[in-house]
Order: sequence, then C-alpha cells, then structure tokens
Amino acid sequence: MRPVLRPLQKLLALSCVVLLASAAAGAQKSPEKGSHSSPAAADDAAALYEEAAKFLERKFAEFNRAGVRYDAALELKTRAEQRELAAGNAARLAARGKLKGEDYYFLGLLQQLAGNREGVADPLRRFLAESASRKEADKLKLQKARHLLTEIAARGGRLEDAEKSFDEYARNTPTNPLDLFRLRIALANAYARAQRFEPAAAHARAAFVAAKAAETTSNDYVQRAQLINAAGVTLANLLSELKRDAEALAVMKELLGFGLTLPSSHVYATAVELLANSGNALAVERSIEESAAHAETVPEIDVKHWLDHKEATTTAAAAAATTTIASLRGQVVLLDFWATWCAPCRETMPRLERLHEKYKGRGLAVVGLTELYGESEGKPLTPTAELASIAAFKKELKLTYAIGVAANDANNLRYGVRALPATFLIDRRGVVRYVGVGAVDSTEDALEGVIERLLNEKP
Repeated sequence: MRPVLRPLQKLLALSCVVLLASAAAGAQKSPEKGSHSSPAAADDAAALYEEAAKFLERKFAEFNRAGVRYDAALELKTRAEQRELAAGNAARLAARGKLKGEDYYFLGLLQQLAGNREGVADPLRRFLAESASRKEADKLKLQKARHLLTEIAARGGRLEDAEKSFDEYARNTPTNPLDLFRLRIALANAYARAQRFEPAAAHARAAFVAAKAAETTSNDYVQRAQLINAAGVTLANLLSELKRDAEALAVMKELLGFGLTLPSSHVYATAVELLANSGNALAVERSIEESAAHAETVPEIDVKHWLDHKEATTTAAAAAATTTIASLRGQVVLLDFWATWCAPCRETMPRLERLHEKYKGRGLAVVGLTELYGESEGKPLTPTAELASIAAFKKELKLTYAIGVAANDANNLRYGVRALPATFLIDRRGVVRYVGVGAVDSTEDALEGVIERLLNEKP
C-alpha cells in the first residue's frame, strides 16, 4: 500500500496555514516589503506579528515565481527562519515596554509562532484581563486568545485551566464549530494522557457528533471525512479502555458505514482495522448485506482522458469510455484507484483483469482510475508524455478494461483515497457496498465473493 503524497498539496497546505494564522490577528494592513526594519514595524505590535505571520506565504510565493520545486529540507529551513523572525519580533515588542491591550495579544501570537510555548499564556491572560472592562474589545481576538489558552493548557496537562478556558470560549461569541471540534479533541487527548477516560470519552463523543454536523465543515466532504475518522477512532479507543465494548462496537460500525456512504477508503480501512483488532471482523461481512439499504450514490468522477477506446469490447467498458460513472447504472462497477509508480497496484491489476474477463458478460464493469502527476521517477513529464507512459503501462500488463486519467487529485479527495491501490465495489444502483485498500492478494476471494453477490442482486 502506497500513501498518496503530492508536492503541490504540501505547498497549498503551507499557504493555508499561513493565511489562517494571519486571519487570526484580525483585519490588519500588511507591512510594506522590508518593513521589519522600519520604525512603524518596531513600534506597532500588529505589524510585527503580521510580518512574521505572513513570512511563509511570502517565501513560498517567491519560490513559486522562481520555479523552485518542493524540497523537505527547504521547507524546514524556511519554517526555522519564520520562528527566528517571530522570536526576534517578540523580543523587540517586549523591549519596547508600556504594553497594553492588544499589544499583549500580538505578543502572545508572536511567542506561539516562535515556538516558545512557555511565553504564550501570560500575555494572552493579560490581554483578556485588560479587555474585560472594555466594551470595544475585539471579540474575535478575545475568542482566539481563549482558544489558544485552552490548547496550551490541554497540551501541558493543566486540565482544570483547559476546561476553564474552553468554558469561556464556548460561552462567548463568536464561536466556530470547527474550533469547538478541535478543542474537544485536544481535551479528549489530554484527559486520555492523564488516564482519565470518562471525561476524555465525553469530549470525544461531543467531537464525533460535531464532526457529523454539516455546519462544522461547511459541507467540505474531504474535511468531513477527516474529522469523522479522527473523532470516531478516538471515541472507539476510549470506550474500549472503559470496557464499554458494545458502545465501542457501535462507533466502529458507524465508521464502517461512513466509509461506504461518504465514501472514503481511508475511513473504511480504519474501521476494518478497529473491528479486526477488537475481534469483530464479522461486522465487515455483515455490512455488505446491511449496506443494501443505503441510498447514497457515489460521487461522479472527473476524467480528462480515456485510454484506448477501441479496446472497449463490452457494453460496460464502452459505457465507461463515454464519460461518467452514472452511465454505468445497472452494472456492477469495480472502480480501482492506481498509479504507475505503485508496486502493489502492478500486483493487483492482472487480478482485476481476470475478474473483468470472467464477469464482464454478466454485467461487471472494471474501471481503472489514475491521474497526471506531472513527473516520473523524479523527472518532470509533459501531459502528452505521461499519457503515453500510462498507455504503455496498460499495454504491458495487457489490460483490456477501461482506464481513465484525471487531470488532478480531485477524484482521490472525493473518494477519500489516501493510499493506493484502493478499490470500490458499486452496486447496480450506484451505491458503494465494499471497499478494498492495498493489494488484492489476500482479499481476492472476498472481492470475488462480493462481486458474485452484487451481480446476483436485482437492479
């Protein structure tokens, strides 16, 4: 099983982190280039913070303009430079003296950026104390301070302080559902480290409920799957620690169901592992039957190129070569996510070809789905060259089922694919009934059994 890791995703993730950090400071004007040496930056707490907070954004923009490829060592170096800048700006602000109000807020944020955990809490507490009597205090900044104090106290095992700060955050406005989720998880983990499993489970359960609520993720299906997985695993493990096995099993089965209905191969694989480790592997088998009642159809796929249409010798394959998964309604679909660089995929695909040959006459449509990665073995490739490489790979393995090539990783995100290969079995109604992650070697018989079952079901 190979994890899917893309350099561009890393860069985008870094940029998002920077933008969120900047937004936390409130609407402030960005300092001009080189403002770290200007008198305004030396005197203004907000400008000092903004300079450090936007450092990564500026540096990665420079790298992108210069065509610099992602490099892990460069990322570490750039992050270290940001911490140094934040520490220097924090020292300059503290040395200025006569701090008041929001000066303390920005000093706390600078200490956080600098990685100085011990220096964050005191200025934020001073900010909250000084703001208590001021009607014009910025509520967003007050809530950000309470949020950070909760995280810091939880990380440090100061559970009473963490609960107090969390209470203050939850009682005041504005609250952010996603922030509430994150704080619940932080508190659950803190209590678990202290072996206090009852309050840990209470926070984890609240987080699990929040993860399933649309307002928490604003219908972002990728984030929703990540949150459901994180909270569900935490809750199931805590309930197992408390010997509340029936409740733990219910959570694991719920996770398995989400793996099918979101859909998400990552959530499904996690649930399968939890069930197997707890002696409940039969729940996976039963889920195939139970999932017949599901109504959620699979998301559509985006395909830029279909390879070798002339090889589509069956109705199913011809339909796959047209455009959509929807065009395969009435067929049982085996949707396989793969990549040419994935060794387990190479092992799996000849077996999928055998299944294709064996069952295509009965209505099985096997569809391979990959994407353009823009490189091979560390060397950049043009789309045309990469398509030729994928076509050659298909010919080498003598694959006759349809292969779709996407322009990017949108399909992987849509189906919660975080490791390759990943296989989805979709019934004639368009509902996911089974998910396989990793090489099919050990699960080939099980996969074929599910195919037989779905083919025998009435449309």
